[in-house]
Amino acid sequence: MPETAAVSADPASSLAGTLRTAIASVTGLPAEECDPQIRPSANPQFGDFQANFAMSLAKRIGTNPRQLANDVLAKADLTGIADKVEVAGPGFVNVHLSGAALASALDALDSPALGIRPVAAVHAVTIDLCGVNVAKQMHVGHLRATIIGDTLARDHERLGRKVWRENHLGDWGLPIAMTLAALRRAGADLASITLDDLNRAYRAAQLEGRDDAAGIVAARAFHAGPHRIAELEAQNAGAAMAQEDARATLVRLQSGDAQLVADWQRIIDLNLTQAFILTKRLGGAMIPRKWGRIINIASINALWPGKAMRGRSYEASKGALAMFTKAVAADWAVHGITVNAIAPGPFLTDANRRWIGEKPEFEGEVAASIPVGRWGRPEEIGPLALYLASEASSFMTGSVLVLDGGKLLW
Repeated sequence: MPETAAVSADPASSLAGTLRTAIASVTGLPAEECDPQIRPSANPQFGDFQANFAMSLAKRIGTNPRQLANDVLAKADLTGIADKVEVAGPGFVNVHLSGAALASALDALDSPALGIRPVAAVHAVTIDLCGVNVAKQMHVGHLRATIIGDTLARDHERLGRKVWRENHLGDWGLPIAMTLAALRRAGADLASITLDDLNRAYRAAQLEGRDDAAGIVAARAFHAGPHRIAELEAQNAGAAMAQEDARATLVRLQSGDAQLVADWQRIIDLNLTQAFILTKRLGGAMIPRKWGRIINIASINALWPGKAMRGRSYEASKGALAMFTKAVAADWAVHGITVNAIAPGPFLTDANRRWIGEKPEFEGEVAASIPVGRWGRPEEIGPLALYLASEASSFMTGSVLVLDGGKLLW
């Protein structure tokens, strides 16, 4: 008798399940190795879906792919799923869905469950989402983790599982200790510190603790002057002291030093308050009024890995931001909110100027790799951002706009 499978609200899922069972019956292979390879048909005249399993499986078990396709269809009961199924060419299976299957799918969507049927394994799931890093000012990374985490939580809930949403707040590691140590050395008044003050302290502490061990090795190898070597030695000694102070501060913080814990709590409160305010303002202001413009700053490294980066975390994070832009754009377009990203190439930002200061030849090397022959100026991003923030860009959403002087052309 033909093999049947439970009909899902999704015709493609029902089709895949029925064919998988039939393939396993015909070939004797385990069901998990019998992927029917369901794909939407490229040409509507050949049906709604195409099953491409026969070619690869026939080669594996040593039979004719067209014969295998016919044998599988003889085993598969597609009543209620397909009106017409035919084998084409060397073994492609063209499937024309039935009107009843499409109507059933639409009816299922018009329900609180949205056509999703609970799974048998309804074990509990814990998802750590959001995870605001309260050692830093809130940024798009916090929204990314929140939206992705909540999406996963909702998926599991639709499947009938109990979901525990956990939001880890706090920072008990070296970055916060490094910032605390720098603030205490500077004699900062944490009772009146602002978020901008904290951001500056965080960046300054990072720079203060950054050594250049490779630089001093190179300076000695290339017989740099004694003045340059002395500068590098002083820089490394200062960085070592800052790093040791940060580690000692962390030990005391984790050991419960009362004053450090109080200082830490002040930073936590400051960041946490700002994080919640910004999150509330974004959704609370844009969605009800059915209008909004969100502009993310990505990088050409979201589209091009380059070859000069010492690690790949930067490219990966910028690539994630580009896809996050597209995902949110798709979800929020119905609310009249556009979400786009600007992907700059090399620009003379303060951070890059500091880098050039350490390696002057870098400026010319990069400029030579850009067709227009120069670095970008930060103010050149402004007009593009203004356009994306204006009504003129109302038909543009989910775009990642490259501004790189043509660098990606070469």
